[in-house]
Amino acid sequence: MLFRRRGLSGRSRPGPGAALAALFARFVLLLLGGRPAAFAPPGGRRPRWPLALVLVAALPFADGLCPPRSPLRVATFNIENYPKSSRQEAGAFEAIRGVEASAIGVQEIVEPEAFAEAARRRLGPAWRFVHAEGGPKQRVGVLFDGGALELVSTHTYRETEAVYPGAKPTFEARLRPKPSVSFFGAGAGEVLRLMVVHLKAQGDGVDLRRAQLKALRPVFAAAMGSGERVVLLGDFNATDDSDRDELAALAAATGATWASRELPCTSYWARPDGCRGSALDHVFTWAEPRRIAAEGPCESEGCSPGSRCPIFREEVSDHCPVAVDLR
Repeated sequence: MLFRRRGLSGRSRPGPGAALAALFARFVLLLLGGRPAAFAPPGGRRPRWPLALVLVAALPFADGLCPPRSPLRVATFNIENYPKSSRQEAGAFEAIRGVEASAIGVQEIVEPEAFAEAARRRLGPAWRFVHAEGGPKQRVGVLFDGGALELVSTHTYRETEAVYPGAKPTFEARLRPKPSVSFFGAGAGEVLRLMVVHLKAQGDGVDLRRAQLKALRPVFAAAMGSGERVVLLGDFNATDDSDRDELAALAAATGATWASRELPCTSYWARPDGCRGSALDHVFTWAEPRRIAAEGPCESEGCSPGSRCPIFREEVSDHCPVAVDLR
């Protein structure tokens, strides 16, 4: 493995069947004659032993009567100039599998068809990849588990692309859970809008990033006002304090939660004086998330790994996946 994964904690929760099992137990108790005296029939009644035994036998299976529920987890992952090598493919999909997200906004996908094929081969045939059409060679898109989510629609917003030659568009995938799948806070029929961005890189790109965020603001505000569950995520290339000021202004203007605000790092910068972590990737959500974390080496190695960056940076990407559990 290219990193030691600890993962997000506190994700497992009892399913609705657990409550159903408790109701079974109380009913069995009543059948066995354990009802309160105030509810006992006059003269008493012989306990219904055969039915009670059947219900007791069914208790271990009660939790399966309702679909299990877990938080809907999404993620963002800049996979540097994918595909660079077979080792990058293996490491990238190991990281994607590790975050256990149902949908991942990805950036820097140079060969979308190869990425989609690798996803089906490494994650399963139900996985699908949709992406922006046209624009620069590095594509943004959404990889999702078609066994859990169904695609409602996609849209490519050209506002961020129009700011300068070579800029990337914003891509949106509208998804909803399948009827057979139950998530906390996102049931069947409720639409999740994932909007993926990749803004201008490097320290001297501050003014262009500011212009891109200005162009994006009305698009994001309209999505936030739609009544759907909206998540804006991606590589914002927030290299300094002025970038963070712009991100704070975006959240304030749209009513979004800047979910990733406190993350110390999401990527690595190899410098002559050592490896330094930087928080370039961000997530904005319609409501406060349950949990958010930068995973992969950002979690296992930390933001100041020393004189050399983790091998993940060289073989997979200079960015770590960032996963968020939604409300």
